[in-house]
Amino acid sequence: MENNTPYKFMDRNSNIIRKCDNYNETIKSFKYEIPEFFNIGQEVCDFYANDPNKMNNIAIKHITDGNKTLIKEYTFKEIQIRSNELANKFKEIGLKRKDRVGVFLTQSYECAISHITILRSGMISLLLSVLFGPEALEYRISASSASCVITDLDNLQKLLKVVHKLPYLKKIIVFAENLDSINSNDINIIELWNDKISDKYLKEFEPIKTKSIDPAFLLYTSGTTGLPKGCLHAHKVLIGNLVGCQFTLNLLPHKRPLSDNCYYSPADWAWIGGLLVVFLPSLYYGIPLIAYKAKSFDAKKLLTLLKIHNVSISFLTPSSLKMMRYQKDQLLDHKITMSAINSGGESLGENLSKWSREQLGVEVAEFYGQSEGNFVVGNCLDLFPQKNGSMGKPIPGSNVKIMDDNGNTLVCGIVGNLCVEYNGENPNQFLGYWNDSKATEKKMIICKQSGTKWLKTGDLAKVDKDGYYWYISRDDDVINSSGYRIGPNEIEYCLQKHPLILNTGVIGIPDEIRGEVIKAYIVLNQSVTPSEEIKREIQSYVKTQLSAHQYPREIEFIKNNEMPITTTGKIIRNSLRQLHKISSNNKSKL
Repeated sequence: MENNTPYKFMDRNSNIIRKCDNYNETIKSFKYEIPEFFNIGQEVCDFYANDPNKMNNIAIKHITDGNKTLIKEYTFKEIQIRSNELANKFKEIGLKRKDRVGVFLTQSYECAISHITILRSGMISLLLSVLFGPEALEYRISASSASCVITDLDNLQKLLKVVHKLPYLKKIIVFAENLDSINSNDINIIELWNDKISDKYLKEFEPIKTKSIDPAFLLYTSGTTGLPKGCLHAHKVLIGNLVGCQFTLNLLPHKRPLSDNCYYSPADWAWIGGLLVVFLPSLYYGIPLIAYKAKSFDAKKLLTLLKIHNVSISFLTPSSLKMMRYQKDQLLDHKITMSAINSGGESLGENLSKWSREQLGVEVAEFYGQSEGNFVVGNCLDLFPQKNGSMGKPIPGSNVKIMDDNGNTLVCGIVGNLCVEYNGENPNQFLGYWNDSKATEKKMIICKQSGTKWLKTGDLAKVDKDGYYWYISRDDDVINSSGYRIGPNEIEYCLQKHPLILNTGVIGIPDEIRGEVIKAYIVLNQSVTPSEEIKREIQSYVKTQLSAHQYPREIEFIKNNEMPITTTGKIIRNSLRQLHKISSNNKSKL
C-alpha cells in the first residue's frame, strides 16, 4: 500500500454491519477486520481529496449563526491543501511523530484542520475543551508533555496565564488575522496562522504511514475519582465508532445515499461524543458536516439551524433535547423531519422520547459509552424495538456482562458492574491511561467463569430477560438509605415523566437515622410556580410510580441554568452535592 493511499477496509457505500434479519444473526455474523495500516486523517480527508470525482464535494459548512449566512463551504480538496500547509509548519517548528499537540478550539473549520493535520502527521491529538479554565489546561498540557497547542484569540489568554508553568510547550499556534492585542512578552512562543500566511507553506506533504494500533487521540476523563486520567486511543478507534454509528443512526446506504444527508450536533469535538460520533464519522462517509462556532448552547438557534440547513442526522444529548423542548412555544411553523438521531449521557425518559418523535420526526436511539470505550450498548431501530429508558443491547463487536465486585457473572435483573471484554479485538477500547499502567490495571476485572480480562466501566447496570441493558448509576453515585442501595438514574427517569417537571438531578444526602436520604433538585416547566403543595404531589407521584423507599424526602426547586451538566449532557452530581452542602451551611448559620 502506498504511503498516501488510504486503506479501503470497507466499501463506504455499504453497511459495515452485515445485513441480517434480526439482532442475534447480526451479532453472530459480525467480526471486526482491522487493517495493519490505518490513519484517520487520511481516511477522512485524502480518500476524497485524491479522487477527481469527489475532491470538490462539500466536507464542512462553517456557520457563525443560526440563519442562512455561511462563512464558507470547504471541499475535501481545500481541507487537504490547508492541512498540507499546516503540516509543513509543524515540521518547521520542530514537531515530530508521536508528539502531543493540543487542540484548544471549539467546533469550527480551524478545529477540523488541526485534528486532521495532527493525525496525518503521525502525532497525537490532545483534546482540550474551550470550557477549561487555566488550571484544567495546565494539568492536561503538563501531564501529556504537549509540545504545541493550537488555539484562537478567543481562548489564547487562558493559555498565556499558565504558559510559564509548561516547560515542554514549544509553540502556541494561533488562528487569527493579527496579534495586535497580544503582550509583546508572549510573542516568542506564539506562531500566527491564517490563510495569508499558510499560502507560503503551499508545497507537497507526504502523510505519515501509521499502523492502526498507533496512538491518535489523548482525552482526559472528568476525574470523578482523583485527578483526571488521560485515555489514549489508537487510529483504529474510528473503525469501532463507525460500527456504533451505523448501529444507532441506521446509516444504511440502501435506504438513502449518505451524501444526501447533512450532519450537525452541538456536541463539542473536544469530547468523545462530538469527536467520534459526529466529526470524524461524518467526514469518513462524505456527509457534509456543519461546524457552528457557538459561544454557548442556544436551543432556539439549534432548532432554527436544524430546519434552515436541512440537517438530517444528529447526536443530541438528553439535556439538549430538554432545552429544545423548553422552547416549544418558539418552534418553527413546520415540523423538523430528520432521518436519524442518537443520544447518550443520561436516559431520555418517555416524555422526551415522545416529544422528539412528534417534533423531530424520528425515534431517538439511545446508546451508552464512555471515554475509555465508546458504543458499548445501544439501540438499533431496524433490528429490535427500543424500550424507553433502556440503553439497548450490546453493539456488534462488544461482549458485555454484568458482574459483581469479585468477577462473578450476575443473572438477569441483578444490579452489578457493567463490564466489557478487553481482549484487544475491540477497536473502540482505549490503549490505556497515559503513563499510568496501575490505573489501567485497576480499571480491569478478571471474570471468574472464563478467566478473561474485562473492562469495568465504573457504572452499575442490570440486564433484563430480553437482553436489554438498564443503567442504574455511577458506582460512586449509589445512595445507601435504610439498607437499600438506590441508583439515582431510576428516580430521575421516574421524575422526568411527571408533566410539571422539565429536568431533575438526584443525590443522596447525609441522614442520622437512615444513613442517607434522597434529595431531588428539580427544574419545573416555565408556567409552574414552585410550592409546598407541588413538592408533596411529586413525592406522592414517586411513591406511587416507583416505590415507597425511593421517593425524594427532600426537594429543592432550581432554575434551568442552575442545573449542573457536563458538555456531554450528564448531570454533575458532585456539583449538586456541593450545592446541598452550601445551602446546609447557610441554614445552620441562621
